[in-house]
Amino acid sequence: MLKLKAEQETKNILKSTLAKYYTHSENGDAITLAWDSLQTSLHCCGVDNYTDYQSNEAWARGDKIIPESCCVLDDSKKPLTSGCTTSPSDVNSYYMKGCYKAVMNWVMTHLNVVIGVAIGFGLIEILGIFLSFCLAKSINGYHK
Repeated sequence: MLKLKAEQETKNILKSTLAKYYTHSENGDAITLAWDSLQTSLHCCGVDNYTDYQSNEAWARGDKIIPESCCVLDDSKKPLTSGCTTSPSDVNSYYMKGCYKAVMNWVMTHLNVVIGVAIGFGLIEILGIFLSFCLAKSINGYHK
């Protein structure tokens, strides 16, 4: 039950970033670039699928249904077919493959690395706390 609630809340937050902050790629803001990079590297589109872009008013006013980053791209990062953004299909895009599942699959595939990085950060935090106590003790001893 808690897992489903956490999953739904995470999806809602991600959908909110798409709806409020995603712009046309030419603008180059951080959220748009992050989503484009994620969609390009994981071959996915939106949180659940391309319909997540319909809640973005700025995006809905344009003629594109999906961004170029949801399309099958060539080596120069351009869509293989010219009509991909306006007429997406299973052949020319990843419009039905959501990024949430793609990210979760990536995390599960690389779980050992994710756990190792988390442990590494935890150890660095503990070391930082220890060193700050040592510094505080030496400063306190210096003033006596």
